[in-house]
Amino acid sequence: MLMTENQRLKFVRKSLKETQVNFGASLGLTQAGYSDIERGKNSVSGKIKILLQRVHNLNLNWLKTGEGEMFTATIEENDFDSEQLASYQKHFEKLQLEIESLEAQLGR
Repeated sequence: MLMTENQRLKFVRKSLKETQVNFGASLGLTQAGYSDIERGKNSVSGKIKILLQRVHNLNLNWLKTGEGEMFTATIEENDFDSEQLASYQKHFEKLQLEIESLEAQLGR
């Protein structure tokens, strides 16, 4: 079974360790409005997709298909010290493992 856009959006929020209140607010939504999207009651609108891309650097192709990288942002190495880069790398590797685990559960 493939994940829906709504399910992938929930996965993004949880990966970022954000509450529905904070993540929804970053998109101009109330907690209830955001919850309706995660539950599939409402679809991920074009406006929300634009905000996801602008605010969170979300790869909209990944949101739609699950293919490619979750985020589109590139990090210039000279903007961060090596300790920060190592921390980001560990976080990225953890996210990759979580994605692989979810895909295995879905039988991909």
